[in-house]
Amino acid sequence: MAQSRTFTAIIDQDRVVVVEYRQEKAGFRVIDTRVETRRFSTPEAVADVVIQILGEMSAKRVSLSIVLQHFGSFFHTMLLPAASDDVVRPIILREIQRSFNITDPVVAFVVPGTSDRREPPREAGGLSPKQVLVAGAPQPVVAALHARLTKARIHVEGLTVMPEVFRHLYSALDGSTEATAMLVCLANGPHLAFFVDGSLELAIDPPLALDGEAPLDTAMIVDQIESGAIFLRQQSRGTVATRLLLSAPAEDYDRLSSTIEARTGMHVAPLGGAVGSPEMVVAMGAVLAARESIRLDLFPRAPTLNARIRSATTGPSAIMTVVLAAAAVAVFWAATQFSGLIRTKRDLVRVQHLVEQGLPAVTEMRQSADGRKRIAGIRSSLAFSVEERRRMGDLLLSLTESPSPGARFDSLSVERVSDGWKTTVFGQAAGASGSAAVSAATGLYHHLQQRSPKLKNLDFQINSYVQTPPADSANRTAVDQLFFTITFVAPGPAQP
Repeated sequence: MAQSRTFTAIIDQDRVVVVEYRQEKAGFRVIDTRVETRRFSTPEAVADVVIQILGEMSAKRVSLSIVLQHFGSFFHTMLLPAASDDVVRPIILREIQRSFNITDPVVAFVVPGTSDRREPPREAGGLSPKQVLVAGAPQPVVAALHARLTKARIHVEGLTVMPEVFRHLYSALDGSTEATAMLVCLANGPHLAFFVDGSLELAIDPPLALDGEAPLDTAMIVDQIESGAIFLRQQSRGTVATRLLLSAPAEDYDRLSSTIEARTGMHVAPLGGAVGSPEMVVAMGAVLAARESIRLDLFPRAPTLNARIRSATTGPSAIMTVVLAAAAVAVFWAATQFSGLIRTKRDLVRVQHLVEQGLPAVTEMRQSADGRKRIAGIRSSLAFSVEERRRMGDLLLSLTESPSPGARFDSLSVERVSDGWKTTVFGQAAGASGSAAVSAATGLYHHLQQRSPKLKNLDFQINSYVQTPPADSANRTAVDQLFFTITFVAPGPAQP
C-alpha cells in the first residue's frame, strides 16, 4: 500500500494554496506548492479545486490540513465562567447568532491553558471568568467541504481558521509573555494578531482593499496596526505591544520593517524566517493546529462504533432505538406501497433539491457583504475619533505656546458636548500693576480669538484680584495678581 502524503490547503474566496510537506526529525520540509488564483463563489467550487490540484500532483492517499478564510467563517473571544459543555455551548451559540447573524453555525471552542475544557467547576462560587476562543462557519459551508472531500476519499486532519493558526505559531516559534503583535502578510492582505502573557488576545482580518489598492500597502498596514493597538488597550486594560513579529515576502520585508519601527516604535523581528514565505509559515501553523489534542476543529467527525452502540442502548436512547426500529419497519412497508407515487414525483424533488442547494450560497454572500460593510464602518469611526482628538491636542498645545509671558495655567478641564469639546482653562496673571496683569491675561484670550476654525462660546472671566506686598524692605514694588477663567467650545471635524 502506498504511503500517505501530507498536505496543507489555505482556501479563500480569491485564492487556493496547496502545500505538500514531509515531517522530519528537524521539523517540516516543503516538497511542492501549487496556487490557484480566481474568484470562487461557493465552497463546493473551492473543494473541487483542491481535489483537482491534488489529482495533478498524483496524490492517492492524502492527509490534509485546511485553513478556511471568508465564506462566513469567523473567530471570536468571550469571557465565561468555568462550566461544562452543555452549559457553555448554548451561551456561545446565542452570542454568535447575535454578533455574526448566522442562524446555523458550526462552532468549536477551547479555553487556552486547560487540559480539558469539559471539566466541570469544582466549587459553586468564586469562579473567575475565563477567556474562551471560538471559531466557526455556516453549517452549509462546512457540510459542502465535508461532502466533497469525503467523496474524494481525502482524510482531513483539521479544518480551522487563521487566528487559531497564529496561536499555535506563536507558541511554537516565540512564546514570550511580553505584549507582542504578529503580522503575516499573505497575498489577500495583512493578518494581524496580538498576544498578552503568551495568549492570543485579539485577531484582526485584513482591511477592505479599494480597487487598485495594493494588498500590502504600507500606509494601510500601519493604520491597521495602530487601530489594533487601540483595541488592545481598550480590551486589555491599557496593555501596549512593544514588539512585532513579521512574516512578509522577501521583497517587501525591509520596507515594511523599517516603516513599522519608525511609525509605531515597536521592535520588529522576523517570524519563521527559516521556514520561507508567509504561505509556508501559515502552512506549518495549520499542521501544528491540526495535531493538537485540544483544538478549534470545524470538520465533522463521525462517532466511533462503540460510542454509537453505547449511546443507542443506554438510558433514554434505548427507548428511542426501539421507536426508531418500529418506525423503520413502518417506513419500509409504506415505501413498498407507494413506490409508484415516488417514481412519478422524482423529477419534482430533483428540481426542489437544486433550488435548496442554491439558497445557502446567496445567504453566505449577503452575510459576507454585511460583515465587510460593518468593518468599513468601524475603520471610518476610528479615523474620525483619531482626527478629533488630534485637533483637540493641537489646540491645547497652542495654549502653552501663546505669547503671554505674564500669564500661566493652573489647570483645565475638557468635557465632550454635542457640538464639540467644552474646555475650561483656569489660570493666573501677574504684573507690576492691575492693568499689566489684565493685559497678560487677555493676551491669551485674544490668541484664542484668532484660532481657525473659530472657537464657539468663547468667554473670559476674572475670578479674583490680589495685590501682593513687597517681599522685603529693599524691594518696594508691589505685584498685582489676578485669577481668571476662559471657557470655549472647540468644534470637532465633520462626522463621516
